[in-house]
Amino acid sequence: MTSRVLAEGALQESCDRLAGIARHLPDAMFAIDRKGVVTTWNLAMEDPTGIPTAVIRDGHGG
Repeated sequence: MTSRVLAEGALQESCDRLAGIARHLPDAMFAIDRKGVVTTWNLAMEDPTGIPTAVIRDGHGG
């Protein structure tokens, strides 16, 4: 395995871990990448934004 493949796997694992933590937080929380794309969004974000989580997960938010 190349170091790039290992790094990509570690990055995906980190993103999955963050999403899992965010999903269970009672407070509104989201994260974006450097391009401004939402990478993490939890259900508590629906109230202050009015944007359903499904819209964000489908890539139509932001």
